[in-house]
Amino acid sequence: MKLKIRKATVKDLDIVAELFRKHLKELKKFEPSLKVGTKKEAKKAVRGWGKHTKYFVILVAEANGEIVGFVNGMTYRHSIRNKREGFVNNIYVLPEYRRKGIATKLLTSIIKKFKMRNLTMCTLDAYVKNKKAISLWKKMGFKEDFIEFKKKI
Repeated sequence: MKLKIRKATVKDLDIVAELFRKHLKELKKFEPSLKVGTKKEAKKAVRGWGKHTKYFVILVAEANGEIVGFVNGMTYRHSIRNKREGFVNNIYVLPEYRRKGIATKLLTSIIKKFKMRNLTMCTLDAYVKNKKAISLWKKMGFKEDFIEFKKKI
């Protein structure tokens, strides 16, 4: 399999939107109230990421010329640490392409992009029950740092 990680182009955004919807559908296992939205809403969200290239990064993984995954992230100023940091918003690889190192390569690539922006910290989050994601994050050197609590009211 020939794998290529590259910056997404405008032409890629519809495919990324489809992958984003698939990602959200999978996340519903962990957050049943999560709204997947329509194809149109997904395209609008992804196109919004693409418009703000100063802050957002979208990378795609191509296997044999077909987009099979993506990662998107952003730079922001952390409110407590008062430093600019990178945040990985989403990472998704089609099920048939998993366990081939693609997510690792996507994550490594976006971290390199953050470093190029002179950022020294990369954060992300995961649902507690998403053991596969947590395992990957730990393998990549991420440490648990913050726990979010919630209560339905």
